[in-house]
Amino acid sequence: MRRPGKGALAWLYEHESDFQISRVNDKAIPWQVKPLSELLFLLAALERHGIHNSSLNGLRDLALAAGNRFDWQELAAYDPSAGTALALVADCYRTFERSAPFDGRFFEFLNQIGYFEGMDRLPYREMDLAYNLGRIVSPDYDRDIPHWFSATSFGRRQHIVRYTIDDIYSLTHAVFYLTDLGLRPPEKLLDSETATRLRAELVTLTAAMIRADNTDVLGELLLCWMFCNVERTWLHQAILNHALYQMSAAVTEEGAVAPSARIFRQAQQGHATFKQLYHTTLVGAFLFTLLGETTLYAIN
Repeated sequence: MRRPGKGALAWLYEHESDFQISRVNDKAIPWQVKPLSELLFLLAALERHGIHNSSLNGLRDLALAAGNRFDWQELAAYDPSAGTALALVADCYRTFERSAPFDGRFFEFLNQIGYFEGMDRLPYREMDLAYNLGRIVSPDYDRDIPHWFSATSFGRRQHIVRYTIDDIYSLTHAVFYLTDLGLRPPEKLLDSETATRLRAELVTLTAAMIRADNTDVLGELLLCWMFCNVERTWLHQAILNHALYQMSAAVTEEGAVAPSARIFRQAQQGHATFKQLYHTTLVGAFLFTLLGETTLYAIN
């Protein structure tokens, strides 16, 4: 797993200019903030797992410099959804012992007056905000996470055959927040019956996604296996092995991880875009690096 992990990190480094936030087109700014925020999230997560190397150091310096050049307060001025991004970015900078690239008093003021609550969010996005506020404001926000989790497709006990791709994304992201990216067991915030059902459904959904040609979702599900410490039965091991094989098969010669067979073919021909490849490559970098550099979920 170390080889594809290093390849994915190298691809991210080579495309550092694509993570920069440009002011040429103001309408593009929300889109450009997303890749940089997600890159910062990845780097901080690996740092918290105790993973350090020269590639990560180089990416960290580039990402933090890019964040320092952007006016995050302007982003928040007219859009309550910016609360999650600002909290995430502040937590990432704090993880690396740096000052946030915006005035913390401004963020605190907006949070205190309920500005970030001035919009409707899907339940797992509410979990996203609560998790990040719990990281930088107060751990008291963690108590909101199970409440919002109960409103997700999983929490409402939606039958698994009715899950859409968006439903699976809502589950994987919810697991990220419930488990603090693998740094706390799901039982910390969930009752044992719900945690057991969660692990079982992660296995079933992974088996389904192996056949769905969606490496992005498959990679996130495998991260959830690690974060929830899914039991390693013979059947589970067979599913895991096949899923990891499929993830590895999606790695391009340049190190990116393609989200589908079609985009993999485009990448082979040099026609795949940064937008098509970057998110799955972030997911792949996270997955492969954790598997290769930690004992969080040792592979046989």
